[in-house]
This record gives sequence, C-alpha cells and structure tokens, in this order.
Amino acid sequence: MHCVAVGCSTSSVQRKGGVLTHTFFWILRDRPLRNHSSEGIDLQLSYQALNQILLSGVRSWKKRVSRMRNGVIKGVYPASPSSWLFVVIAILATMYMRSDPSMGLITKIQQHLPLSLHVSLSSQGQTMLSALLFSTLLWLSLILALRFCLKLLLSYHQWMFEQHGRVSNTTKIWVYLLSARPLLTDEGYERMTKLASQFENNLGNRLQRYLKLKALWATNYVSDWWEEYIYLRSRGPIMDFLYVSPTSVQAARAGNTITALLLYRRKVNREELKPSRVPGTVIPLCAAQCERMFNTTRTPGQETAGRLLSPREIELQIQRILEDLSVPLPGEEKLGALTAGDRVPWAQIRKQYFSSGINKRSLDIIERSAFFVTLDDEEQGMKGDDPVGNLDRYAKSILHGKCYDRWFDKSFSIVIYKNGKSGLNAEHSWADAPTVAHLWELGYTEDGHCKGDVDRSLPLPQKLTWDIPSEVSVSLAVAQALADDVDCHVFPFREFGKGQIKKLRVSPDALIQIGLQLAYYRDRGGFCLTYEASMTRLFREGRTETVRSCSNESCAFVKALEAGEVLSEPWRLSTSQTPVADDGYGVSYIIVGEEMINFHVSSKHSCSETDSHRFGRQITKAMLDIMTVLSADAKPSSSSKSPTQSKKQL
Repeated sequence: MHCVAVGCSTSSVQRKGGVLTHTFFWILRDRPLRNHSSEGIDLQLSYQALNQILLSGVRSWKKRVSRMRNGVIKGVYPASPSSWLFVVIAILATMYMRSDPSMGLITKIQQHLPLSLHVSLSSQGQTMLSALLFSTLLWLSLILALRFCLKLLLSYHQWMFEQHGRVSNTTKIWVYLLSARPLLTDEGYERMTKLASQFENNLGNRLQRYLKLKALWATNYVSDWWEEYIYLRSRGPIMDFLYVSPTSVQAARAGNTITALLLYRRKVNREELKPSRVPGTVIPLCAAQCERMFNTTRTPGQETAGRLLSPREIELQIQRILEDLSVPLPGEEKLGALTAGDRVPWAQIRKQYFSSGINKRSLDIIERSAFFVTLDDEEQGMKGDDPVGNLDRYAKSILHGKCYDRWFDKSFSIVIYKNGKSGLNAEHSWADAPTVAHLWELGYTEDGHCKGDVDRSLPLPQKLTWDIPSEVSVSLAVAQALADDVDCHVFPFREFGKGQIKKLRVSPDALIQIGLQLAYYRDRGGFCLTYEASMTRLFREGRTETVRSCSNESCAFVKALEAGEVLSEPWRLSTSQTPVADDGYGVSYIIVGEEMINFHVSSKHSCSETDSHRFGRQITKAMLDIMTVLSADAKPSSSSKSPTQSKKQL
C-alpha cells in the first residue's frame, strides 16, 4: 500500500511537488539542487542548477504579478480596469467640447493642487491633471454604487419565496416547539414549553442582541461559530464518488487525477473559476469555501512556486514508488493511524514527538501539501459474484481504509486502487460536499497510460524520515476498533427515479425524506428527530442549516399507512454520510439522472438495535409503498378503501 501527498511547500531549496508513499513517505523534486555526502551538504552549483534558480525566480515573480493583477481586478469589481480609461476619455471629450461635466468640481480640484504643481505645470496641464483626478474619483464612486446595487440584488430572495415580515422570537420558538411535538410525550412537551418560555423571556433576548451586534461587523454572523463548535471543538475521530475508472493502470489513474486536481488548484489560486449557480438561474453561490480546498490541514497551508509536472511525468514517479520494495521502518507504516482516532491523544503525541527535529520537518511537508493520495494495494469495484457486497466494501474502504493508510487531517484525500478505481475522502470542517464536487479527469492513451511525453531525467522520489513513537500502535488499535464498528451499506434504488416522481408533481427530495420517516418507523417503531443538511451558500460564507423533516404532517402520513403506538426517540436519524447518534442511522442519497437513486446507509455494529442492511430494505419497501399511494396509475377503487384496507394492501 502506498500514499502520496501532492504539491507541498518546503524550504527555498526544496521546491513544490511533494510525494509520500508506502505509508512510508517520499518527496518528489523537479530537479536536485543539493548533493548530500557523509560529511555534510556539498553544494554543487552547475549551469543546470543556476538555470533552475533563475527559472524559479521568474516563476515566483510571475505568481506575484498574477496575484497583484487579481488584487486589482477584485478591488475594482464589478467594474474593470479598462473602464477607468473609458471614464477618463469620456470626461476629456466633454471638456474638449467646451462642456463641464463636473459642474465646477474640476476647477475646485485645480485650485487645491499643491503649489509645486502650479509652478511646474502649465495651466492646461493643471486642468488635465484635475480632470484625471475627477475621473478617477467618479470611477471609484460608480464602483461603490454598483457594488451597493449588486449587494441589494443578491440579497433579493423573493424569486424563491414570498416576502414576509421579520419573524418574532415568539414565532421562532413556536416553530421549534411545533417541530419537537411529534417526538415528545405530553409530559415532555409541557416541560419543553416551560423551558422555551423561560428562554424567550430571559436568555433568548440577550443572545439575540449579541447576534445583532456581531452582524454589524462580521461578514456572516454564524459561519465562524458553526465551524468552531460544530466541527473543530469536537474531540471525536474525523475518520469516518468516484465510480468511473477510465483505466486499470493505477499509476496512470493517479497521474491524471493528481494533474487534474493541481490544475484545479491553479484556477483557484488565480481566481479563474466561474461561480457555481443555482440550477436554472443566474443566481451565484458563495465561493468562500474554495479558498481552503487545497494546502489545508485544519489550518490553511502555504505554498511556493514550482513547475507543474505533466500527467505522464507524475505517472512515472508514481510507478517508481509502486516498484519500490523498501521495508518500512518499525511503526512507520501505521503512522497515519494517529490522525484516525480521538483528537486529544493525537494532539498530545503531536506536541511531544512532532514539534521538532525530523518528525516536524516531515510532518510539515505532509500538512503543507495540496492534498493526499493513497495508492491502495487492494482492488475495489462492483463487478464479481456479489456486486452488492462489493459496493459496501468499496464504500467502507473509501471511508476509512485500513485506518493507517489515510491522512484524515488533510482537507481531502484521493484513493487510487490497484485496478484503477478511485474514491475521495474529505475532512468536513473546512467546507461542505458540493465544494469538492467540481473536479475533473484528464485524458488517457489507448493503452491506459497518461497522454504526453516524460522527462526521464527526473530524480527519484525521496523518502521522508521519521522517529516513530510507540504510541502509534495504540492509536491504530483505537482506530481499528472505530472502523470495525462501522456498518456500511450502499445500494442503488432502480425501481424509479426523480423522473417518475416529478410526473406526480411531487418534490423528489420530499418523497425521499418521507420514505426515510416511514422506513425508520417500521424499523424502530417510532419517530425520531431527523437532520437534513440544507446548503446556505446563497449567503456570504454560508455553510449548511438544519431541516427538521420530521413534522406533525409527516408523522400523520406515516401513521396513516401504519398502525402502532408512537414512541419518543430524540435525534436518531440523520440524512448525512455517518450517524450523528450512536444508536441512529446516517443516510445519504444521490439522485442519479431520471431513473435511479443511490442510498448510503451507515450505523454502528455496537448498537444491537441498528442494522444498515435491514434499514436499507425498509427504505426500498417504503419508497415503493409511497409511490403506490401517489401513483397516477393506481386503481380508482383504491381511493375508496379505508386507511386500514390500504395499509393491509401495502
């Protein structure tokens, strides 16, 4: 098994292009600039080395110029730098026609010019300079006005819903109590009502004032707290899509994937990405999350300029790594397990063993890399005698692998399997799933290798060195126990898709959510607080918000199909990738085209009441039952049957 961390920054001599492998670790360099001997470092500056130093400086300055250019373009947005010239020409043209567009302001500016300019410039020169200053001020004023209008335009949401007044605190609390009512007994609901009343009359008003105060100066009054308390403050483990394989050559797949991601990173750095939009509209979504996609390990990474290797060259380097038969040092192969377990032990080990020396240098290379790549020695996919079981194992492998062959602290990790299949594992705190979805593949030759030529003089990957602490084995045992507890089931639902659902004038997402409620009721005999993530990127720096899909209406629909006593179980179903509660389910789903829905069900083996495969069967049955009720092809006589008869028929 091999791992690769790509695009890391090192010292001024160690240039960009880091690779670590075999779960022991390596660096890829474009060209060697240092020669190590047994007596120390012997610098040998050849013509080639000097040429590379010169090219490195040129690349660095090109990057600085590019950043300056982007800074200017952003600074004058939504106008453009060329629009300044247009305004200047327009003002000078009107002055040439003996007209004063400034209504006397140009004359006042000329009167307040420094005395030295009055002496050195002619009267005509002073007039031209004053007109130039007025044009610039007018241009900046127009930019501010356009920005204000654009902000008002993007703040307009009536294309989505009707305008309503400001929601009072009383109404907000009433809506909360309404969402909690199906989950509580009469005694529990009465107690919750009293607590809500106390909150409204005391702490609630004070907290609301704090939020209003923060909103005066913060770009988003909740996003930083959301990241801090929902993700970063959690001390639990963070270990917790890509089904197309255009080639079965592992090194080639890795080469093209790495190149595609690095090109995407270049577009992010150059701010060349077109904004994502609400489907079918021109409404843009906030792109703030893209800034931390690469070179991020819980904290933003840094990078230095370097040449981007071609896909074929990266394939060559990956192949060299795959062919390396070196035996890892004791504990080195399991090093990644430190990032898989609880955060507190990893923080303590990091401070004790990785804060200085070779461990710190090697860790810095990993954490400053653009992203992490695992070259897995297993084969995955859906083919074989057991496609359903193979898909479950595929998803479980992407989720946690062997627990030590992923670096879970990285913003995201690409997994390339031996047969060319691939997958993506993302750390959640820096962004949400749609941000990672805009990646692409490059081309392959007919024999499955990357297109392009290769420079055979590229130096061999260099292995990173470590002083491995004994705590690695303990972390691996903890991580392995966590991984073994995951009960993962992935299955495609092919009976119908969004095409047939929309013909019934029903929202596909709403039908799926009701199906999950019905499946959970049949599986556990009661309702639960259900969490569905809703994207809020229409707002600046927006992340997600909670949709409480379990309501009085959804419960009434389920009870119309099923008989039985409603039980109280708070917060047990999450429409997310992993379960929120230890005795709950995590259900994610992807609507694929018009005729298929992919479901991903996860739970924990340690809970005797949950079973992902059983719940998957309940989802399938619930979806079919709901479609039978709603289908326009249902027999007319079914509408006249009593609810009990309809239930028995289902």
